[in-house]
Parts: sequence; C-alpha cells; structure tokens
Amino acid sequence: MNRFAPPPLVALGLLAGIFVALLCLAIGGKNRTPAADSSRPSAEAARGTGLPGDGGSFSEEREASSRRVVLAWLREYRHAGGDAERAELLERGLTLAGRRAAWMAELIETNPEAALAESLSFSEYDALPPEVRVLVERPFSERVDLDVFPFCHDGSPEEATAARAAMLAGRHFWLEATLADGTVVKTFAEGWRNETSLSRTAMPAQGIALDGRAALRERVLMRVVSAEDREDALRRFPVGNPDPSRDLARGSSLGPEPVVAVSGGRVFLFRDEASLAGLEDELARLEREKIGPGTGSRVLFQAIDAAAAALKSGAVEVYEGLDLEGATGGALAPAAVNSWTERRKTGLVIRIDFSDKTGDPIGAATIQNRMDGEVNDQLEEMSYGKTGIDTTVAPDVFRMPQPASYYNGQGDGSGTKRNGDLFNHAIAAAKAAGIDTDAFDHKLVFFKSIGMGYCGLGTVGGGKVWLPCHGSKVIVHELGHNYGVSHASHWKVTGATAFDGESVEYGDNTDIMGGGDVPKGHFHVQAKRKLSWLEGDQQFTVDGSANSGTYRIYRHDSGDTAAANRKKAIRVKRGNDEYLWVGVRKLYTGSSFRNYVHGVQINWERSGQSKSHLLDTTPETAGDKNDAGVFLARTFEDTARNV
Repeated sequence: MNRFAPPPLVALGLLAGIFVALLCLAIGGKNRTPAADSSRPSAEAARGTGLPGDGGSFSEEREASSRRVVLAWLREYRHAGGDAERAELLERGLTLAGRRAAWMAELIETNPEAALAESLSFSEYDALPPEVRVLVERPFSERVDLDVFPFCHDGSPEEATAARAAMLAGRHFWLEATLADGTVVKTFAEGWRNETSLSRTAMPAQGIALDGRAALRERVLMRVVSAEDREDALRRFPVGNPDPSRDLARGSSLGPEPVVAVSGGRVFLFRDEASLAGLEDELARLEREKIGPGTGSRVLFQAIDAAAAALKSGAVEVYEGLDLEGATGGALAPAAVNSWTERRKTGLVIRIDFSDKTGDPIGAATIQNRMDGEVNDQLEEMSYGKTGIDTTVAPDVFRMPQPASYYNGQGDGSGTKRNGDLFNHAIAAAKAAGIDTDAFDHKLVFFKSIGMGYCGLGTVGGGKVWLPCHGSKVIVHELGHNYGVSHASHWKVTGATAFDGESVEYGDNTDIMGGGDVPKGHFHVQAKRKLSWLEGDQQFTVDGSANSGTYRIYRHDSGDTAAANRKKAIRVKRGNDEYLWVGVRKLYTGSSFRNYVHGVQINWERSGQSKSHLLDTTPETAGDKNDAGVFLARTFEDTARNV
C-alpha cells in the first residue's frame, strides 16, 4: 500500500535563495518479487485476435477469407483444366478477395499483430492473378516517412472520447506513413512500435498496405525463411550488402547457407541468426531512443553507403562489417550532443486560407513577435539555453487547392481529417513561392479553425506542426511534441493506493505538455532528461537499497540552476523499465500550491510508455491536483515496490 504519514523522511528548505529538496529514500528487500501492477490493462484482454481459436470471435465469414482458404483457392486456380473452369474460379477468387479485404482492413486497425500474422507473403502475393492481387493486402519492404501523432484534441466530448477509447485499446499514438509511391496511409503497428515510435524520414519498414491503411512490423530486419520466399526476395529486391560474399553486420564470410532478411527494399545476407539478431537489437534500440527525423534505424543505410563507397574507392580492401557510429560522425555515441534537442532550431511559419474560409489567420508581425518572444524565451529557459528557435514568417497567405470542407472531411461526409494533404499542400505552396522549406527544422502551418478536432497538432520527434489556435502555450506544446515529448498526464487514483487508477490525458496542470501555462509550466524532469536538457550528472539514480540515502535537489524550473553541479532530479527505479521521477517546481505559488512551494513533485514513468503521469500524493482531496506534491515533513511510500 501507499501511506501518507508525518515521519520527517522528507525535509525541504532554502539555501542561498535557491529551493533545495532533501529527500530520504529507503529501498529495501531488493530480492523481493515486486507485486503485479494491476493498474496496467492488457490490450489483448480487451480485444480478440480475429484468428482461429479465439473463443468464437473468428466467424464463419472470416474463416472463409483466411490465408489458408486463399492459398487453397490459388492451388485450385493454378490447376484449372480449361478456360471455362479458370474463368469460374477467377470469379470465385474475386469474391473471396473482396470478402478478405473487408476483414483485413478491419483487422489492421483493431489488431495489427493478428493482421500481420495472417498476411500473405511476398511470394504468395506475387502468385495471385493480377485481378485478385489488387484487391488484397500488399506486402511491402521500402523506406517510408513515418509521422507519429499524440492524441491531441480540442476538448470536445466526441474527440476526447475517441482518444480515450484508442488509449484503452493499447494505442498511445496514431500514425501516418507516406509510402514510397507517395501514398499517405493510416498506420497501425505491432510490438514496441505501438508504444515508443518516433517520427522518421526514409525509415526502413516492412508491413502490409490495404485501402489506405498499413500495418507495420516490429522488426527492422524481417527474416525470410522458406526457400520460395528467399528466391522471391532475391528476385524482387537488390542485395544490400556492401560485399555480397560477406556477412552484413560482422564482415565474416557467409558460408553455404546464409540467413536472409529484407529491410527498406533491399535483401541482406548474414552468416548466422546471431549476427542478424545482434544488428536487429541495435537498430531497434536506435529507433526507440534516438530523437530526430533523420536518425533511428535509417542509419543502417548511411553505414552501408559509407562502407560501399570505401570499398569502391579502395580506402579499404576487405569489408569488415558495419560501422554505424562512424557513418554518423559519432552521433550515436551515448555522450554525443543530440542535434535535434540540444541546438538552436529554425522554424518556418506558413499561413494559409481556403476558398470557403478566407482571410489571414494571424498577422505576420504578430506571429513573428510571438515566436521571437514568448515561444523562443520559453524554450531557452526550459532547456537552460541549450535550444531555442529562430523563426521566419512567409510573407504571403497561401490559398489551398481544396476547400476547408475537403481537409476536415465534411465535404464528402466521411469526417476523415486530411492532415497530411493539408500540410503537403501548404509546403507545396511555399515552395512554389520560392521558399526553400527543406532548410527549416520545423514547419508550422497556421490557419483559421475549420473543425479539425484539435487546437494544435505536432509530430512526435518530427518537424511538422498544424495550428488552428495561435497562442504561445499551444505553439510551445506542439513544438514540445516535435522535440520528442509526449503528453504530461495525471494518474487519477480510483483505488486503495496511488497506483490504482487511470490515466487522464493532459492532466498535469503544472506542465505545458498537459494543462500548464506559459511561462510557468516547464516540462517535467523526466522530459528534460530525455531531451538531454538535464545531463546525466544532474540527476540522482536510486535503483536499490544500496542507494538509499538523503539527496539534495534544486528547482528545475529556473535557468539560474543550470550549473552542472546542481542536481535537479531523482530517478527511482520502481520495476522493469518503470521509474518515479522526483523534481522541485517553484513557479506555481499561492496557498493552493503549497505542496509545491514547500515540497516535491513525483511523476511516474510507466513501463513501455514515453509520457509521464503526475502522481497525486494527496488523493483524499478528490479533484484537487494543486496539492499533488509531497509536502514538507510528509512521507510517500510505495511499499509494493519497497520504496
């Protein structure tokens, strides 16, 4: 249980005019098995797989559309005795494909893992007659642009309910991918990609596409197992090894039976499964951890191109394996400066209107002053001077080629929000006016409210921003997403302990990534550490009883505490990939915030999630988050995890 009691294990005071927290953390019984965290619902428990054996959820209609049935039909079609029989079988195949398409389209959205497990392989897809092939899911391996969006909404009941339903189903983001042919598709992912994806350009991806939807596989390198599929892959894709006779990862000789994998539209050869697995683990780590659209698993191709160039020029005589770090100029090293989060950024403001919603959404001088003033100042202050934004405002208001009713989905009655089209059309208009849009890190598209269902929208770890609202708070919030930060949520206590409850989106009222305001709502310490605004030596790490002790931390919401010798956070290990973050805020004042004025704030980093949850350490005051902190001389205990 979690107890809130008077023993003075937490003492706070003032030192030289700077707020200091003295926090005593006692962690014992490190060999004790942690209690199960019942607060984390199972996504699979809330949905069936849609596959046979799922307790009856696999209907007869779906059974009749399964991959097994499609392949059985294909064998029959291939052995047809004459034109008449073949024509009859083709009609059956078209009916089967249409039925399968409807089922798979639903399955891609509701359970991408099951859709991928049920999907046709490259060789099976290629074997279908063209008339049938165009109706079913298309397997792909290519380089895509991936946009990752948080569930930002405008607060309306309809939009809030939709976002909540998606998160309860296990989705923490919604995704859009631009495929190699330029098609923009709603995207659903399996595994860790559903929880910790970041926006990327030219990212190697494998999956299936169908009717404006795609399911992405978790693996960066997809192994090809059967002999038929290996033959098909080698026929379909070029070999990507710098030296086709040597293992891609290690550079050793391949041997008689190399392991085959595909990624980003190329075939790669490995000596053994261990070599493939080692490279996969490293690329997946980069994809989960490295922030910025030009990093992540796409560095695979940078390293391959660098190695191939070295071989061609004679700089090296024998290929000795991939050098991911060398190919990126050391950018992958743990201590390397993150150019996306730790350097000044450039922003381009593009103002647009529509034939059915005309007029300047905001004056050029007004938004220039706002970006150069409050927005830049907030970024500089929160990052301790590591980043800021230099903004150029395009002088003209660009008319979009479609009316607002096209982009908001009201014109055709579909309700489909065409955010990708709106952004791409705005970029195209700016380019047509002679603006080099590629020269800017962030592209911010401003327009009047047209019913898109959000006040602002920004890609997580990307450079795209949509803004029907124009205040400094929403601009900084969306740029926060661009930097790689998710929402600052609140954990609403509904049970006996502080960890029995549910997530409330935007619920942290002291953080701009939640309900906080400018300039007081600094990002929480978990986010600042993720962005390297706080360095590793500016936090304490407590991961067991050996680290129990008293720790002094300074407020993190002031640039005056930027000195490296001033610790501003404590990260307490709660379980596997699960932490409590302790920080001090001083900008929120007054009697209602007394627990922050004279206490600490605790945020919960849950396993498998990139966002934070403000813990309410005073749940007895229902509905009041202002007193969520741990007040002077009070104790917060997490006895289930020995904290």
